[in-house]
Amino acid sequence: MRLAEQHVLIAKHTANAIIFTNSQRHITWVNEEFTRLTGYTADEALGRKPGEFLQFELTEPATIRAMHDAFDRGQRFRGDVYNRHKNGQNYWVNLDVIPLHQEVG
Repeated sequence: MRLAEQHVLIAKHTANAIIFTNSQRHITWVNEEFTRLTGYTADEALGRKPGEFLQFELTEPATIRAMHDAFDRGQRFRGDVYNRHKNGQNYWVNLDVIPLHQEVG
């Protein structure tokens, strides 16, 4: 089994919600745990930016700025974010966002 296949297998079966995005921060893949946590299916999430539908008026703007600043520098971000489930229920999520770069950037 190739290394890339092993990574996908791990991402599919972890107990953590996982999102892959492209360099413009549009979702390209989510695992089943993401669907359970957020209420959004992969089809509903693909092509969208996570903040467009998960964050809401009570999400701390300073935390979002810090997260975007880390992304812009290509650095890891760790922090707690207040999100909203598709059903309207609010929840806290502890994020550990790691930028991965391909050979082309």
